[in-house]
Amino acid sequence: MSSSIPESSAVAMGGAGAGVAIAATASPREISLPRLIVFDLDYTLWPFEVEKLSPPFALGEDRIIRDSTGRDCSCFPETIPVLERAIAAGIPIAIASRTGKPDFAEALLRLIRLPSADRSIFEALPSRDFFQAFPEKNKKKHFENVLAAMPGASYNQFLFFDDDQAIIDGVKAVTAVGGKKINSVVCIKINETAGVTLKDLECGFGKFTSRGGRRSRKEKKYLKRRKSHKRLKNIRLY
Repeated sequence: MSSSIPESSAVAMGGAGAGVAIAATASPREISLPRLIVFDLDYTLWPFEVEKLSPPFALGEDRIIRDSTGRDCSCFPETIPVLERAIAAGIPIAIASRTGKPDFAEALLRLIRLPSADRSIFEALPSRDFFQAFPEKNKKKHFENVLAAMPGASYNQFLFFDDDQAIIDGVKAVTAVGGKKINSVVCIKINETAGVTLKDLECGFGKFTSRGGRRSRKEKKYLKRRKSHKRLKNIRLY
């Protein structure tokens, strides 16, 4: 199943759950934002290797998810706020993991809830095409599959978070269309002991915007009007 994600700031999010229209926090945007945010799993969203856990997973009365051995399977502290911030901004999310146990990862993602969206992380994905979990050296196929699910998109419209610098270097290399870094995925290396944070997300937005050249036609038209309006306000009439 493939999905076409619109370029506008309001995105219809569905995936495994019911479709929900989520509007951006501000419109029109005054900064460039990614068209998609891609997350690694192990040591990025959660502090463990999911394939080393022991399903089945269960949500306890204390609202903590544990595996069959009683191990705590909670995400990093800021994982949920980061995902909710992205979704609130109208940006779809995707998963790119090299885990050898994609069924473990999916089961856990289906249990972890996003309170503001009233659904699980897995249900927040636009479709199953945005859940790429399988072993591969540099995640080249992961990103090819996601790109194929977004007709009209390009790699330089994607923001990616991972804890492994080697993977980040690999992703930059395999997505640098024409050998140009400006055409590659924008990548952020996160701290594997803290996981992805809101500060990382803001850093990603800032890095994405600073590269320039990726504003949509609607954004460019708005900013052009805004600049013209400022110039007119500064003209003195005598």
